[in-house]
Amino acid sequence: MSGYYPDLNNGTQIDCSIVMPCFNVEGYIGRAIESVLQQSFTNFELLVVIDGSPDKSQQIAEAYAARDNRVKVFLKNNGGVSSARNYGLKKATGKYVYFIDPDDWIKPNLLKENIELLERCDSDLVVFGILNTYAGVVESMLKLESQTVSKGQSFELQRDVIKAFGYSWNKIYKRQIIDREQIAFDESLVLWEDCVFNFTYLQKIESYTLNKECYYHYNIYEGSASHKSYTDYKNYINAYEKSAIGFINVFEPRNKMQSIGYVYSLFLDVLYSELIKSKNTLFQHQFDYYFNKVRLLRFSGLSLKKVVIYHLVRYKLVFLLNIYRSIRR
Repeated sequence: MSGYYPDLNNGTQIDCSIVMPCFNVEGYIGRAIESVLQQSFTNFELLVVIDGSPDKSQQIAEAYAARDNRVKVFLKNNGGVSSARNYGLKKATGKYVYFIDPDDWIKPNLLKENIELLERCDSDLVVFGILNTYAGVVESMLKLESQTVSKGQSFELQRDVIKAFGYSWNKIYKRQIIDREQIAFDESLVLWEDCVFNFTYLQKIESYTLNKECYYHYNIYEGSASHKSYTDYKNYINAYEKSAIGFINVFEPRNKMQSIGYVYSLFLDVLYSELIKSKNTLFQHQFDYYFNKVRLLRFSGLSLKKVVIYHLVRYKLVFLLNIYRSIRR
């Protein structure tokens, strides 16, 4: 466990507030906190939000707080990850904000290198790469090209750039912008809440910087977010819809053709997935409502694969969709 730190800030501005929402992570939280305390950049506060967790997460976090006064532990009733992050944002005092999940961990140079990059490029956001860790195997999850993108600038939307905006823990934000624009995580969503938050933030800034280096270890295991299944169809669609609207608001003025194609695929993929899982028992009015949203978009720039899926979904040809899915595996 890290040693005790005296008052490093002496009443001056804290540079970075790190928000860590916690629920049932007693087996992982220690490693996550250690990775934060081992940062080469030291002027930060770690806000651990215990979201009604019934396990020993609170005791573990408080043990770190007793030895290092940069660690602050807050208790609240369970409300979900978005609620916990929003609580942390209200407690944050740093110039910058960074989010970390309690079952993951970060490299020691994450804060130093990305805050320096943010200030050197005079950007409002920095986005960096992620490493997947599964069964002891580590591999790059995102391959980004280092660049700064200004508001109104047209550029090629690559798949990994789009994926990069689906997470909150591979970014450093400016708290002033979050506070001024009253940006918060949507607590009505059970997935894609990071994506909606990011697209809201992107609409309020002048530029962002992509960093090709990877600093975040995303831990994939049974019980992690990537292994969860969602059966609430209405919430599932709602999350996709809000993400799609946010994406169009950010990128369509600069990349209209790609934006239309992406959003088309977004809705089509979820309808395809739900139609397969439902075995053609979806409520007719629900399916037709969201399919009509898809029909408003155009085929421009879409692959033959998407056109084929469109027609199979349109006529609810579940048998052929299952054959198509088995062939694609």
